[in-house]
Amino acid sequence: GQKLGRTLGYPTANIALQEQLVQHDLPALAKALDGELREPLTWTLLKGRGNYLCQNTLSEPAPTYLSTEERAELRTVDTWARTTETGDRLELPMIVRDGVWAMRSVESDDCLRDGCDHFDECFARKAKAKAEGVRVVVVNYHLLFAHISVRRETFQDIIVPKTASKDSGLAWDIVLCDEAHEAGDIARDFMGRDLTERGAAKVSAWLKRDGKEGYIEGEAERIEYNARSEKSEFFNRAWVKSGGDEVRGQY
Repeated sequence: GQKLGRTLGYPTANIALQEQLVQHDLPALAKALDGELREPLTWTLLKGRGNYLCQNTLSEPAPTYLSTEERAELRTVDTWARTTETGDRLELPMIVRDGVWAMRSVESDDCLRDGCDHFDECFARKAKAKAEGVRVVVVNYHLLFAHISVRRETFQDIIVPKTASKDSGLAWDIVLCDEAHEAGDIARDFMGRDLTERGAAKVSAWLKRDGKEGYIEGEAERIEYNARSEKSEFFNRAWVKSGGDEVRGQY
């Protein structure tokens, strides 16, 4: 695919694996393929917005409830903020608490985007722009499935930039999943739906109250019955696996 000039999305499980890819594996691959590719092999690591410094937060004073150690960490972040070129948390000269870092970063829901005074210098925006011009984009599964989830709702490539051909419905021409056994649970977190027995009962009550046709009331009863049955079967299997005797009936 790379020889044909296609782009590659490379999701993996965590930041440590991502760093290994961009610092060791991909440079070694580029060297091995030197002269074989039509275009040079280029790559970048794209992280979630919360991993980048938000310059709009630097004017906010330190909260009075911070401990002495937390204040020292925040001063370190603020000093580093004056010279960093990437705003990447991993490049901090020391490890700081998540709570301290959260004071100098924002998640997507809190970002002011083009309404921010620092929009042109935004580190997260620059990282995404850089990813638009490379052949291999390395991400983690959380970012990948967040992108897919948002794209299903908006039909736009908001989180991960589109580098594939215009007629492709995907962000990349090829997706190569590393540590793929980690993907299922993360995908379920982003795109799954939960329905508890109580939730099923509420739906059933709503259908019974507002439904005007007989079949709607029948559907309501079926939903409620299935929810109870599934719960009963689940706990029954769990009990048997733990060494208990099989039990019949509702829990």
